[in-house]
Amino acid sequence: MHGGSLHAFERGGPLFFQPDRIFILSECPTDAVRACHAVSGHQALMLLNGRVDIDLDNGAEQSTLKLSGPHQLLVLQPGVWLRLRDFSPGAILMVASSKRYAEVRYFDSPQPDLMRDDDLAAS
Repeated sequence: MHGGSLHAFERGGPLFFQPDRIFILSECPTDAVRACHAVSGHQALMLLNGRVDIDLDNGAEQSTLKLSGPHQLLVLQPGVWLRLRDFSPGAILMVASSKRYAEVRYFDSPQPDLMRDDDLAAS
């Protein structure tokens, strides 16, 4: 008998920041493109269902990651530019942010001065 899955973020767990905001993207068309920005806070992305491609740019390097389920957690430094694309049908993406919406600054390009180290992401 399978009892389902439980995913928890606790102090001292996989996040090195205290989330002040959690939001969920769902019902995105497969051709939707979301984000296309960098933000001034830390973010952690977990795909609860389906898959999505994530393009990242830290100002020096670009890469594309494929999230394909809740076994993966992508944690981003402030200032890393990201684009979400190629959503699978039924994809559900949860994002934990270190800042509330009203506190976040958005940027159209990477902001290396906001990054704490050279990594695109740590997970």
